[in-house]
Formats: sequence, structure tokens, C-alpha cells
Amino acid sequence: MKPETKAKIGRKAVKIAKKARKRLEKARRGLRHKFIFKMMGNMQKSGFGTPRDAAYRKEQGWI
Repeated sequence: MKPETKAKIGRKAVKIAKKARKRLEKARRGLRHKFIFKMMGNMQKSGFGTPRDAAYRKEQGWI
């Protein structure tokens, strides 16, 4: 095998390994976390909590 071809294959292998490593390091939310975040968002939109919190969220434009 030519040295140029071997080097090219080596570079591609390193590139693929970096992509795989990045994908493994990425945190993925599970079903429980998705449910909790969705529930908390709905609670905030409905004004659950103190009126002061609801007013602050509206001022910030989050609701």
C-alpha cells in the first residue's frame, strides 16, 4: 500500500473516532427528565407558585 493512501486512511480513521467520541460524551435526557422539564414548564405557564414569580417570568418574556 502506498504511504499516501495509508496516511489518508489514517486521517479518516482519526476523524471518525473523534465523531464517535463526541457522540458518546453528549448527555441525553431520559424519559423521566423530559417529563419533569415539561411538567415544570406547564406549571410555570399556568402561574403555579407565587404571584411574584409569575410577574417576574412575564417581565422577562419567558411566558
